[in-house]
Amino acid sequence: MNKEEDFHILAKELLVFYDELDPEVKVILDNHFKNSDEYKEIRSLSSFNYMEENDKKERLVPSQALTNEFKSLKLFRQMIMGLLILSRGILIFSLLSRPDFNLGMIKSDLILYYVPLSIIANILTLIGFRKRVFWPLLSFDVLFLLAFLMI
Repeated sequence: MNKEEDFHILAKELLVFYDELDPEVKVILDNHFKNSDEYKEIRSLSSFNYMEENDKKERLVPSQALTNEFKSLKLFRQMIMGLLILSRGILIFSLLSRPDFNLGMIKSDLILYYVPLSIIANILTLIGFRKRVFWPLLSFDVLFLLAFLMI
């Protein structure tokens, strides 16, 4: 074999990696295969387009599934946080909206119901959420309890 045949064989082998080649090498290959029907056939057949389309499809499917899983996880976390805040609000509303406003009864109900709820809710918040969510909720619980228990 002469050098031209060797170069032609090497150039055909490089066509598989055409998209990953440097621009200078792409120019050399394009100049070498300028009028070649074989080059056009190889470029149009499965060695390029088919493999690239399959790679793109394979890359899209797992990333979309992963995105959907993260969206459902985010939605679940938002629902948990909403339930924790809603439970606090319902308990506070039910404690303060009694027809007989007995301060001793409200204090005992706060200790009996609100303290365990706030402990469990703050533990769940600390484990499942960021600290920037945990500290305001803990501060609210402490200030709320202090406000009613100091009266």
